[in-house]
Amino acid sequence: MKLSLLRLLQTRRFPLHTILIALSLVAVAVSLSIISILLLGSTKSLITEKLDVIHTTKFNQIASDIEAFFDDSRKIAVYLENNPFLAENIRKLENNEGNSFEKHERMLSINKFLLNLTQYNENIKSINIVTEKDQYYSGGVLFTYDLARILGSNQVVDLKLKYPDTIFRPTTTVRKTGMTFAKHLTGEVYYASSLRRGSMVYGNLYILLRDDFLAGRIAELDTMMIVDETGHTVYKGKRYEEMESKITSQLIIPSINKPIVYTDKNVQIYARQLNVQKWTLFHSVDLNTYREQSDLLRSLAVISFLISLVITFAFARFISKRILRPAAKLAGVVKRYHVGDAATVRFSQDSPKRKFSLREKVFYYLLITIMLPICCFVALFYMQSSSIITKQTTDAYQTVLQKAADNLSIVMDKKEKLLLGISYSEIAHNLLQTQTESDTAALFDMIEQYVYLGLDNDIYSLYDNNNKLIVSSGFRQAQQLDEELAAQLEQMSRGIVWTMDKDRVNTDIVRLSMPVNSLKIGKRLGYALVEMKYDDFKKKFSDLDAGSGDMFILKDDGLEKGMSGNHEQQGEEAWKVDLAAAIDGNSGNRKVDIAGAEHLFFYEQAGSKSWYLASVFANSAIARQSSAAIFNNIYLLVVLLLSILLLAFYMSWTLMRPINRINDMLNISSLEHLERIPDDYYFIDEIHELGSNFNRMIGRIEDLIDDLLMANLKQHEVEIDKKTAEIHALQAQINPHFLQNTLDNTIYMIKENHKDQAVEMIKSLSSLFRYGISRGETIIPVHEELKYAKAYVSIVNLRYRGKIKFYWEVEDSLLNYRTLKLILQPIIENAINHGIRDTSEAGTVRIECKDIGEHLQFSVADNGKGISEEKLAELRNSLISGQHSDRIGICNVQSRIRLYFGDEFGVGISSISNKGTTVTLTIPKISP
Repeated sequence: MKLSLLRLLQTRRFPLHTILIALSLVAVAVSLSIISILLLGSTKSLITEKLDVIHTTKFNQIASDIEAFFDDSRKIAVYLENNPFLAENIRKLENNEGNSFEKHERMLSINKFLLNLTQYNENIKSINIVTEKDQYYSGGVLFTYDLARILGSNQVVDLKLKYPDTIFRPTTTVRKTGMTFAKHLTGEVYYASSLRRGSMVYGNLYILLRDDFLAGRIAELDTMMIVDETGHTVYKGKRYEEMESKITSQLIIPSINKPIVYTDKNVQIYARQLNVQKWTLFHSVDLNTYREQSDLLRSLAVISFLISLVITFAFARFISKRILRPAAKLAGVVKRYHVGDAATVRFSQDSPKRKFSLREKVFYYLLITIMLPICCFVALFYMQSSSIITKQTTDAYQTVLQKAADNLSIVMDKKEKLLLGISYSEIAHNLLQTQTESDTAALFDMIEQYVYLGLDNDIYSLYDNNNKLIVSSGFRQAQQLDEELAAQLEQMSRGIVWTMDKDRVNTDIVRLSMPVNSLKIGKRLGYALVEMKYDDFKKKFSDLDAGSGDMFILKDDGLEKGMSGNHEQQGEEAWKVDLAAAIDGNSGNRKVDIAGAEHLFFYEQAGSKSWYLASVFANSAIARQSSAAIFNNIYLLVVLLLSILLLAFYMSWTLMRPINRINDMLNISSLEHLERIPDDYYFIDEIHELGSNFNRMIGRIEDLIDDLLMANLKQHEVEIDKKTAEIHALQAQINPHFLQNTLDNTIYMIKENHKDQAVEMIKSLSSLFRYGISRGETIIPVHEELKYAKAYVSIVNLRYRGKIKFYWEVEDSLLNYRTLKLILQPIIENAINHGIRDTSEAGTVRIECKDIGEHLQFSVADNGKGISEEKLAELRNSLISGQHSDRIGICNVQSRIRLYFGDEFGVGISSISNKGTTVTLTIPKISP
């Protein structure tokens, strides 16, 4: 692929604006692909989060309903286990105490007592008590004689929940009415316990639950499955029947931190352990909604992607021709240019106040044509996804609010039934009329019974017609009814009033009140009310709060006093609209203005009551959730932005590099760097034409300066020949001088009758000359120069018979560097002849070679007679001026070093009279 693209670029050329458009489209396509993946992923995560809020809320509500149902039934069983009323009346009946009428009344009172408990729990089918002698029941189910005899003879040890292999799921929610007879308890779901009087067991208790108790409590039956601790399926909805073989085997035991136990593309399953029989509840969620929204988001992203590409193409096409117009004009001029026509064609352009180079224009072009579509895409995607997420957020919270309102409605209905049950009881009526202690005690017994039916910690109070407190289950209850409430109740013939207020210790309370009328005598007996703490009341719906808003109670005629909420601290003046007036229908949401800020107002009617459960969201909070998809990836977007900047810079530099190169060629000051541009140099039309005409210009320049270059070359060769001849002449001066000194030494040795040593010296001299003659190079390795110097030293040792000691200090790493030939031997010779020879003491000569950075330094030091200051100054001047003194060798070396390496190199000399002289040679470091 890469080779075919390169071959295409080599064989075809394109206009520059076409290439710029293509670059912009490719860069935008790649960038938008990356951004799409990031934003789609984040947005899907947000949608998943919102859907999870809905699903978790529904699931928790289902679990809570199941637990509450069994807990309510279990409370009744616990209440009956040691109930003194039952124990006493059943004892009397079992012992056959009293006459027939009294026995009948006791039997009726027991059955009525049980019936009353059944009526306040709609999912209890029947409450049955079986003793060895008889059975008592609340209606609904009557055990046959044989079944009652079997159950009565077997004592139940502890309170247990009994259920069949599979809990029956009815096909209809219509409940059966009337009496039925039970021959056995197979297929029944029931609580079984023993009844005790002290430590004695006098009977067994059976609380039978309705066959459709799940349908009566929960709407999402088909999405549920219940498994007991042994793994046995207690209940299974239709959805699990269809997918059980594929999924149920993969389900895992849930944990607190991981309620989701299974997920695939079609279904997601939540699980939670119930506090009932160690059951595990599974709830399946259809993911079609999520998939639909994901497909919608993907479609919106594709549409935004295509729109952004169209914007890129249109904008790039529009702007590229304008920023490249001067370059295109110049290319046209160069294309029509011919040598000799320079005066006929000129390129002119008005100079703007601010000049931009073509590279800068291309950079800004790429930056704008890439960033503008990306910004458009992000804006379009944000608007579209924001709409989806906002709808998802409102739907999620509306669902939460609806569930909370349903809970609230159930609680309110139950509290009303309890209030009606106590207030219209014969005990309450007798107490309002006679106010005896026995009636008071009986009322407290009834209140205790109703605690197990759902009265909980609520306070029940009775007031007479004069609004005076008769009896109350609470402490420090107000002795008189609130005047406003009393006036409202006096105007009512029947019904219940719900209000919120403060109690005597300034605690928020919820109160339901009603007038108590006697149907027998046809007059009002007094007033009854139930008070509960607002915090306890709020728990019934606040547990379902999604955590983003504050739920509160709202009446259809305005906000209740005593309400606790986030906005209460701002005071009533902070509410710019009347929320009650904004209510339209039983449920919904709408935008309202609160304290100058736009909010989203949610409301749900609590059953048929005039109360609404409401919540307020700041629109800014919803906007933050909608923009979270962008801000969660802001660091990646910043990285992408920086990458686009670098890409724009690199591409502008790369595209304009040929033009910059031509410009550099035209501005160079040295013709030796001027070179032609290859004919197939670039794939852009305009730049290729500029390159071709530039090459023709280079050819003309080369023709014009050819003769001058040849002349300069010839002159240069003459100067080199002259310098070479001078170096050789100076080098040749060394040989006669050395020969003269050596022959003098040989003559001296012959005179002294040292013929053998003279012969040896002549042989060494012969070898030395053969070595010098055999190599014609001027520059030799350091080790060869040292070898040559050591050969000379061996001749000297023969003459002086070892009286002069030579010391060599040379770093091995310097041996292969190169040096000028024959520079050490003359210096050593001078050290002997002018420093040591005329002294009576033993002489030493130290030869060193050092690395001093970029240079090599040779030094020859002796301990001879030294040089006087006047003579030393004269010698130094000779070395500087180049005039030879009586020391031919050292001056010759100085001249050759300067001729070959330059004036910054050469010979240095230092000396102390009668102590010795040191000569240094500094040359450049030349690698082998």
